[in-house]
Amino acid sequence: MLAALHVFRDYPVFGVGPGQFPRFYFVDYSKSADIKFRDIVVPRRAHNLYLELAAEVGAVGLAVFLAIVGLLMRALGAARRAVAAHDEEAADLAGAMWLGLLAYLVSGLLLHIAYQRYFWLLLAMASSALHIVRSRHPEIAWGTALRVRPASAREAVR
Repeated sequence: MLAALHVFRDYPVFGVGPGQFPRFYFVDYSKSADIKFRDIVVPRRAHNLYLELAAEVGAVGLAVFLAIVGLLMRALGAARRAVAAHDEEAADLAGAMWLGLLAYLVSGLLLHIAYQRYFWLLLAMASSALHIVRSRHPEIAWGTALRVRPASAREAVR
């Protein structure tokens, strides 16, 4: 993890490129006396999703990643709260996807993104769940401030 921090420090804006951290670590950083724990003969991963992303895609890529996940989680939480009183099934769907994303992000503290396809699948499923919840409740204005539309606006939607 310390090597990823050093790579990020040396390439802060755009990083070293997607998938390039193991090569950079092995070639440039594994021999450094202040990072070296033992002699490594094979390229290694950072074992931290956020540090590896920072090293590979820099601050820009890390910010985009966190914005995508953060905005989706915020929307799922808002959708869950908005429909919890009258549609338990939709609220549970939004809550389950929110918890799935949270679990993946927490596991990222000690793991890298080795199973990327599952993360992107989870992201797609969460986005689809959000769309399903929103389409089941057109009477709710899904802006930044959630509120129930007046009856006249509901009639216009139909």
